[in-house]
Amino acid sequence: MVISILLIIVFQVYWLGKVFNEGKNAFRKTTDLTFKETLYRLQAARFTGYTMIFKGLPGDNVFMSDVVDAVHKTRIYNKDSTKKFIISVNTNLESGVKNRRILINSKNETLAPLEKLFRENKSLNDTIPIKKIDSLYHNLLGREGITVKYRLLHSTFPGKDSMEGNYSTKKAAVGLIDPFFYRADFEDPSAYVFKKMAIQMLLSVLLIALITISFVFLYRNLVAQQKLTAIKNEFIANITHELKTPIATVSVAIEAMKNFNALQNPEQAREYLGIAAQELDRLSLLVDKVLRLSMFENRQLELKYSRFDFLELLHEVIKSMQLQFEKCNAAVNVEVTGEDFSIEADRMDITGVIYNLFDNAIKYRKGNPLIKVTASSSTNHIGLSIMDNGIGINPLYKDKIFEKFFRVPHGHLHDVKGYGLGLSYAAHIISQHRGTIEAKSDGKSGTTFTLKLPRTNAG
Repeated sequence: MVISILLIIVFQVYWLGKVFNEGKNAFRKTTDLTFKETLYRLQAARFTGYTMIFKGLPGDNVFMSDVVDAVHKTRIYNKDSTKKFIISVNTNLESGVKNRRILINSKNETLAPLEKLFRENKSLNDTIPIKKIDSLYHNLLGREGITVKYRLLHSTFPGKDSMEGNYSTKKAAVGLIDPFFYRADFEDPSAYVFKKMAIQMLLSVLLIALITISFVFLYRNLVAQQKLTAIKNEFIANITHELKTPIATVSVAIEAMKNFNALQNPEQAREYLGIAAQELDRLSLLVDKVLRLSMFENRQLELKYSRFDFLELLHEVIKSMQLQFEKCNAAVNVEVTGEDFSIEADRMDITGVIYNLFDNAIKYRKGNPLIKVTASSSTNHIGLSIMDNGIGINPLYKDKIFEKFFRVPHGHLHDVKGYGLGLSYAAHIISQHRGTIEAKSDGKSGTTFTLKLPRTNAG
């Protein structure tokens, strides 16, 4: 995909470069033809009314050739009444004095009036004022949409000047006896051509941007899918372990009761049954957690609100986890601020949230866990803060820990078993209760989870 995008960019650059060069060539042709048209019109205006035909003119004088053709096509000459005269005129050019032959068809019997016409008629001998050329040329360029600055130059030399630039028009001749040659020198038309190419350039940029954005979007999706695959594989491995452990424990307890005559010893049978019941409770809690989280995503779960004492529920959870606290030598300190802790919520789900927060404090411990619990009540809200002295959470992952299946990476350490559902489940429950939950940690030692719940959720 990267190679394809690069090839598209190269092609777009090549295509725009080609369009740019074509635009410059079109600029040269348009300015040159327009300049010739300008001089043609001005000369045509000066020769209006004359019925003579002039041939043998020097230089690139398009106007005079057109006059010859037009008169030949529109006038019928009587061979008996028309006489042909050839006049030789000496002209002074920069290259020296040259003799020019001019053929004239006229009905006049004598040559004297024609000689007087050539010598005295300003329409044939004078040059056209540059201001007049500039005015008409400017108007004709405006008609073509060309606004590039230029300057007009003239000389008596028909050849190419050494100062003639890349954006100069070809020289055009004006006059008959002593012709002048004009040209227009333009500034670099790159800005003008780029302006004309604005739409093509914009479309190219949009095309490249669209393809690049699509590529980035697809690439990010691919990376996300790879991460999800890795998380899924880790989840399957962890949850398989979590599911097999209670099943194996129950199987061992049942096997012991069968093979070691535990049924004959009521006390031993109660011990085995207690172990089996505890492991089945663990298994049921895990399955229920996965099921309820899935139902949350499908919006099929309906919370069952009831009014209860939040502080009382907190002490119940701590008591139910007493064996786990003792097993890892955890110390739990509870501080209470406020008196009324009545709340309207789903008791079972809030129990699960508190249980998960304590479970994390034990799992990610560092030495003997020290857990500080702060419960507070206000007029409209109930607050709970659980602070531990564990390994902490890297600030980079502070917001990701509430995502489903996400677990903070710890290199190749797999001593902490889990499935990345606890905090995601807690975040869903608290959100459903219109409350908030957040985590604070410096990434080195300890994490504090703080949740805030409204007292009522009626409606």
